[in-house]
Amino acid sequence: MKRNAPQDACSQLRATGHVPAQSWVIEKVPVRIGRKLVDARKPSDLVIWPDTSAEISDRNFQTFWVDASAKNSYSTEWNKSSVGGTAAIGLQGGGAIDHDILVNINHSVRAARKEIIVSLAAEVRQHSRAFPASCGVVGLLQPLGSPGSRPGFTLVVTGRYGGSEAAHEVFRGFGERSISGLFGRQIQNDKYGIIRGLFLPEWFCHFRDRNGGIDWVAWQTAARSHFQQSFYDAMLVWSDEILKAILEVKEEGGILVESIFLESYAAVVLLETNVEQTLGEISRLDEPDSISAAEICRSCIMG
Repeated sequence: MKRNAPQDACSQLRATGHVPAQSWVIEKVPVRIGRKLVDARKPSDLVIWPDTSAEISDRNFQTFWVDASAKNSYSTEWNKSSVGGTAAIGLQGGGAIDHDILVNINHSVRAARKEIIVSLAAEVRQHSRAFPASCGVVGLLQPLGSPGSRPGFTLVVTGRYGGSEAAHEVFRGFGERSISGLFGRQIQNDKYGIIRGLFLPEWFCHFRDRNGGIDWVAWQTAARSHFQQSFYDAMLVWSDEILKAILEVKEEGGILVESIFLESYAAVVLLETNVEQTLGEISRLDEPDSISAAEICRSCIMG
C-alpha cells in the first residue's frame, strides 16, 4: 500500500530534515513547499532533534547534549571524585580572566561544593579589587544531563607556535562562524591553549550580540511573552551551532585539538554589579538544583 505524502508544511519540513526557523534565528535555509519558499533551519544532527510539532523542553535539550557529548567529546565520563568550578570575569575597558577551581571530594559533594563557592568568591574579590569587573560569569560543573543545567564546552588546543597562537586561530575560526563571547587562556608555559564557552543569554543580550546564529536582541523581545519555551529553543539552536563550529574548526589545519569536552553548568551571570552583590549571587550556587537555568536567566534579563 502506497503511503500518502505529508500534506502540511511542518510535516513536509520534517520529511526533508528541516525544522522551522524562529524569527530570531539568523541562519536560515530556503525550502520549497509547492510553489512557495519557506525559511527553515537544518540542524547538524537530525536524529537527536525533537519533533517540531512538540514544544522543546529542558529534557529535550539535556538528551541532545548528552548524546552529542557521547559522540564528539574525547572524554564524557563524569569524575565523581571531584567537583569543578570556573570563574570568568570581563574587565572594564575590555579583556577577561578565566580561572578553574577543582576540589577533591573527601567527605561529601555538598562540602566540596561549599569549598568551590568559597574559592570562587575569593577569586572575584581578588580581581574586582585589582581590575574592576564590568560583568562576570560564575559556573559550577554538573554531571551531563543534570536538570536545569546549561550547556558549555572546553577545548584544549596546541600548535606549532604554542597554545596562545593555536587559541587565537580557534577564536578566528569561531568568529568567522559568528560565535563570540568565549574565554581563552594558556597553560603549561603556553604549551596548550584553553577555550571555553557557556550558554549565557544574559551575556549575549547585554552586549547585543549575534552569537550562535541567533539575533539576541530579537530573541529577548520574543522571550518576554513566551520565556520558558524561547529559552530552551535558543539553548538547542546555540548548542547545535556550537557543535558544528567545534567539529569544523577541529578539521582545519594549523592547530591540534587535544581535548573536546561538552559540559553542563549551574551558572549565574553578573552584569554591572559590585563585589558584595556578586558574592550574594555566588551563594546561590550552593543549591544548584533549586532554581533552573531559565529562571536565573529570566531574573537577570527581565527582573
